[in-house]
Amino acid sequence: MSVEYRARDDLSELMDHFAPRMPAKAAIPVIFKRLVLHYRKFTVRRVRALFNMEARAIRADEVAAIENELAFISEQQIIKGTLKHADRLEKHAARLSLVDRERHHNVIAHYRGLAQRMRRAASGEDA
Repeated sequence: MSVEYRARDDLSELMDHFAPRMPAKAAIPVIFKRLVLHYRKFTVRRVRALFNMEARAIRADEVAAIENELAFISEQQIIKGTLKHADRLEKHAARLSLVDRERHHNVIAHYRGLAQRMRRAASGEDA
């Protein structure tokens, strides 16, 4: 895949995440605001040129900035999913403790321990 198509594809992914259901013309300023936080050299015109594949040249640092933003989004989605799963484990442990705490003691302790380790891993502490 050429660099132009790759940059457009990555910008489209950013639009899908930050500006869903918005036309490209309205989504480009939203994407610009997100990208300029990490890479100050972006302008709205530059983002529009990259998306429309009108840019004469694409710098490696621009592609890296876009890819870093996509990596950050992926990391946040993984953390969110991990925390949701930890919450599910806690709820299931609470339900089991309501049914019969003594009988399900090992399973309850296991689920709560897993949830605690998942939360520590998601927060960046050692699991």
